[in-house]
Amino acid sequence: MAAARIKGISAVRTMSSAKLQVMPRVKSSAYLNLYVLTKEKERLTQEFAVLSQRHEQIKKRLNDINGDISRLLETAQTVVKETPMGKTTATKKWNKMTLTY
Repeated sequence: MAAARIKGISAVRTMSSAKLQVMPRVKSSAYLNLYVLTKEKERLTQEFAVLSQRHEQIKKRLNDINGDISRLLETAQTVVKETPMGKTTATKKWNKMTLTY
């Protein structure tokens, strides 16, 4: 089952993502565009690395949680099997006393 894609503000196209410019392109601005694109590539590469690390952390935590759940279910099932029906594990009686006002 594919994960649902949630669209947010980051899905909105901006002028830079739509490759639109206010001024017409000039050959002399090629170096500036090259610099800007290089910086954007570096930023996106770094962001991708951070997201990949976070993805691995989340997967590891989900595996830990699933393991804990299965162990607790096994423990709960053994407790239910060992305890006779209708009996509680607490057999302590209450101490009673009367109060006069």
